Amino acid sequence: HLKVCPKRVIPCRLGCAIHDLWAKDQHEHEITVCPRRLIRCDNKECMDVIVAEELSHHLQEQCLKRTVACPNGCGKSFLFEYQSHHLESVCLKRTVACEHGCGETIVFETHKHHWENDCAKREVVCPLGCGTHLRAEFLPEHTGSQCHLRRIECPWGCDVPYYGYNKDEHENELCEKRELPCPMRCGATVVFDQIPEHNKTDCPKRFVECPNHCSTFIRAEDLEEHTTAVCPKRRATCRLGCGETML
Repeated sequence: HLKVCPKRVIPCRLGCAIHDLWAKDQHEHEITVCPRRLIRCDNKECMDVIVAEELSHHLQEQCLKRTVACPNGCGKSFLFEYQSHHLESVCLKRTVACEHGCGETIVFETHKHHWENDCAKREVVCPLGCGTHLRAEFLPEHTGSQCHLRRIECPWGCDVPYYGYNKDEHENELCEKRELPCPMRCGATVVFDQIPEHNKTDCPKRFVECPNHCSTFIRAEDLEEHTTAVCPKRRATCRLGCGETML
């Protein structure tokens, strides 16, 4: 009788840790109460059968039919099973590579603004007014070294403004501070506006008058030899040793 008594104490067969069930209540417990019983997911479209005590976790983390909000914050909600498709193809907040190949990764909803304002591959017009159309990535080089309307700072610091179209003329013909080789070919490099002074006072190739007034004009670099050894009006000491000097 004890083996079949409806009030005998037995454990739950599903392993829920309850060990003092009356035998007559076992079936009811296992189909309606036991946390280890198998039940269907609350989402009607989900066909999963799960342990009752795991339902909450299933609904929050596992059920493909649960509704979730877009993790990118686009404001859309959808069934979890469609999340990958949404993130890859639909979400306005998804990140994508620039379709024009500039190498930037951008948020999809900003791609138009990116193309019109930031993309290195977009076409722009030279801001200096030369009318050239070019890719934005080439603009710094164009405005810095190619545009004929770019303003240039004189490399010699003359403070006279000039532009790309007259660069050669300024630097080769007009700049007062440009450096040139001495026109008398002494080997010196001279600032253009200092050439007259150089030719007058510094150049060893300039012609100077003999200080002895012999009426000879001679190059400055040869003056010492002329006045000491050649000039007919140079002063010389008597060769006989009397100490007198004479012309």
